[in-house]
Amino acid sequence: MLAAFLFREEDIEKKVSVLSGGEKSRLVILKILLSGANFLLFDEPTNHLDIPSREVLEEALRSFSGTLCLITHDRHLINALANKVLYIREGIVEFFPGNYQDFEEIWKTRLSTLDSLPGNRPGKKEAQTHKSVSRKSQEERRQEAEQRNALFRRQAPLKKQIQELEERLSTAFAEKIKMESLLAEPDTYKDNSKFEGLLQAYSGIEKEVNALTLAWEEALLKMEMTEGQE
Repeated sequence: MLAAFLFREEDIEKKVSVLSGGEKSRLVILKILLSGANFLLFDEPTNHLDIPSREVLEEALRSFSGTLCLITHDRHLINALANKVLYIREGIVEFFPGNYQDFEEIWKTRLSTLDSLPGNRPGKKEAQTHKSVSRKSQEERRQEAEQRNALFRRQAPLKKQIQELEERLSTAFAEKIKMESLLAEPDTYKDNSKFEGLLQAYSGIEKEVNALTLAWEEALLKMEMTEGQE
């Protein structure tokens, strides 16, 4: 199970205190999956996870036989795992079958259609109340739009940085795995100079992966902090 969550060889003997944020997240999720629970609650489980770790998490949750309840902005994860969407509107809770894409394409459209039917329109007295609420809602929507635009401007450079770091991490991980395969071959040790060169290169790529992971986690943390700014 540790290997499935990308903990291999010397990683197994590490103290938890020296693990990175992403590694600690993977370890916590692994412990939860091994707890024997049949109902799991997750709040943004892919935060602080790199691409390989997200793929491991998705595969592990897909094989989980119990019930999952996810609160997440990761639409890819929702579409990959969810078979029901809980929709809350004006204090009313409804369940819709399918994933988020199904909700967007089918159910959201039907809800909009129902709201526009004559039988669902308010009476004269209700219309006046509804009109004032609508005016308020329009102002609220304008303010929310301004906040979203401001948030987008703050997050745009960070999103670009995170994407670039993920691409570099993916390349570095692939190179690291390639070197590990070479180090596992007996022929590598027949040529001492070749072995030493490979070992030095492996040490360099390992440091690069660690540095990129740290930079990626810091960028994600900055991204989260921008969401709380006015």
